[in-house]
Amino acid sequence: MKTICVCETHSSAHIYEYEVARRWYALPAGVFLPLTNGDFCQLLFAGHPGSAAGPDVQDAVLHFSQSAVHAVGDIEFHVRASDWFAHQHHRDARYNNVLLHVVLICDTSAPILRQDGSPIPMCSLYDLALPHLPISQTSWPCHAVLPYMSHTELFSLLTQAGMLRFEQKAHAFVEQLHTAHVHVPFSAYDECLIVALAEGLGYGRNRAFFRATGQYLLGLIDTVPEPLGHTFDPPYLDASRLAILRKLVEQWRTMSAWEMVREILLNREARRGGCGADAGGGPLWPPVGEVEPLPTGEGGRAATRAPAPHHTTPAPTRLPSDDGVGEGEPGELPTEEAERAATRASAPLHTAPAPTRLSSDDGVGEGEPGELPTEEGGRAATRAPAPHRAAPAPTRLLWDDRVSTRDPLDSLRAIFSGMGKARADILICNVVLPFAMAVGLIENDQTLVMQAQRLYQTYPSLSSNRVTRAMFVQLQLPNEPPGACQQQGLHYIYQQTCKEKRCDECIVGRRQL
Repeated sequence: MKTICVCETHSSAHIYEYEVARRWYALPAGVFLPLTNGDFCQLLFAGHPGSAAGPDVQDAVLHFSQSAVHAVGDIEFHVRASDWFAHQHHRDARYNNVLLHVVLICDTSAPILRQDGSPIPMCSLYDLALPHLPISQTSWPCHAVLPYMSHTELFSLLTQAGMLRFEQKAHAFVEQLHTAHVHVPFSAYDECLIVALAEGLGYGRNRAFFRATGQYLLGLIDTVPEPLGHTFDPPYLDASRLAILRKLVEQWRTMSAWEMVREILLNREARRGGCGADAGGGPLWPPVGEVEPLPTGEGGRAATRAPAPHHTTPAPTRLPSDDGVGEGEPGELPTEEAERAATRASAPLHTAPAPTRLSSDDGVGEGEPGELPTEEGGRAATRAPAPHRAAPAPTRLLWDDRVSTRDPLDSLRAIFSGMGKARADILICNVVLPFAMAVGLIENDQTLVMQAQRLYQTYPSLSSNRVTRAMFVQLQLPNEPPGACQQQGLHYIYQQTCKEKRCDECIVGRRQL
């Protein structure tokens, strides 16, 4: 495996910083590193290469002599110790997670401080007598397990891990909802959901800043912290996402964000239709399909309760579209409702409408999809035939230009249409669906819980990120997982055990132990 070393490129010194990186990744696991303060630390895992906008190494695992637990954090490379100050890292909050400053030359006796004021230990690689060795290859317990697992077993393992992560997120939302308050015009549900969506826009970038911005737009806080980096204004990508967030929050002042999501998830025709049909993976993976939900935690108890009564909500009248969706473009409602209305209008005279009934758990009723059974309709069936009247056009949703009654995935993506499909999918899988399950657990709505789980289990794969790519290499997978649930399983394994290299507790590594 070839490790790509990402280092800073200030002046001509970047050539030598690559030498620092080469020496660092050549260190064998378990080596003891001498520190300039006289102590030492043990290198357990060298970490993953970082990005140009931040520390050079992320998620390294060290064991300092004065600590009883492992430390997980970032590493920063420099040729000279004074480069820490020359590059202004002591004023940059992005470096507040740096655990060790790795240099070649100690040319200053001043303590190395982070932006939060914490001192950082320093190690000079010139103090280690290392020959020019290739990058070391470390063997982990999972490497002895995965080659003997079938692709079906591996798929099942990642699915189980993905559902555990899903339940973790759902129960975190349950705790937040129990302490949430109404801030007019936003409900408690909207408050939690919008703040989580705002934070989701900052995944992989500046989550704390985006979350604070969401709270500010809702009126929960009075000030917003400065964005990370040396500039006062956020980068262009962050600024564009913030503009979209502001627009969405303004829209959600008049139409509830959560009620919009609930309407999509509980739409009967959406429940009857499938999703993720295009989520097929490579030939080495089983097809993404229905997976039995795990009977664990509150989700398992909810599945054993009696079905909750069906609550029907009258559909609000249609509001003219403001998103500029033209005829025939994605996001336009199908014309099936208009076709049904034309069929009813051309029915023979004196034909009394058949009474409808409440939908069953699978969302299939005897009446038209979306038609509400009313007491008046039942009495009309026993009266004399009514004179012919043209059937009224079906009532459409406030957000009808954003909601499709055919595919719930397209409808959910349309809510976030301004930010692209990749980011919309990330928000739906990491925020919207776990939040929907949390509400279902609180309200004892089994239909909502099962629909959220089903969509999550069959959701197509998301765009890869640093964690999924690192775990793909760590677990030596034959190819990337085909579904979002399995990708989230990689995140679960990484966050729970692999990040700190606690192999004895890992659901993969402990199979060998």
